[in-house]
Amino acid sequence: MVPAEFVAQDHAYRMLKMRLRQDAETWGDPINIVELSNALDLSRTPVREALFRLMGEGIIEPGHHGGCRLFRPTADRLRDLYSWALHINLSAIQLAPDDGLRWRLEGLRRRYQDEPNPTGVQWAPSVFKALGDGTGSPEMAAQIENANDRLVAVRLGELRAIANLKDEERRLVLVDGPQIKLRMRKKIRAYFLRRMDLSGRIVSDNDG
Repeated sequence: MVPAEFVAQDHAYRMLKMRLRQDAETWGDPINIVELSNALDLSRTPVREALFRLMGEGIIEPGHHGGCRLFRPTADRLRDLYSWALHINLSAIQLAPDDGLRWRLEGLRRRYQDEPNPTGVQWAPSVFKALGDGTGSPEMAAQIENANDRLVAVRLGELRAIANLKDEERRLVLVDGPQIKLRMRKKIRAYFLRRMDLSGRIVSDNDG
């Protein structure tokens, strides 16, 4: 691949990642490369190559009738993914220095309070990202980011399958006081264990 082609593909990859995180509901099933290219004002070849790259990361998967779509796991696989996400987030809490973790979560809390209509789709991944970044480990941060991105389509199902998401998220974000690591571990564990129990319903509603 010549440098110009690599730059175009990398730009498309970054644009797709941004769209994925900001507006997952706009991704069709199957993904229409022409529409996606037009929406991003990019040519089809780098967009296609970027989608292959996302497929390699487990964020995109082959569609049932050709093409590709956002990753939509079975209930069993979703439980495994939730379990993995729980493990790496708890590990991040353990690795992160107390002061750095408190600083990042405090910044997130202030942003949350300024947001007029916070939702679980917007804020839960931000909490996990803060945990990963707080470790100072690029590898840990990348693993959490990947788990976040693989759960994008799943979170649309969570909105329909799980009650009181806004209250749950408020408790997740508004953490302060002493023993911040202990409190975050409890919140993160409750968050993912709840979803592991409801994975069958989430998968069913995810295709609705």
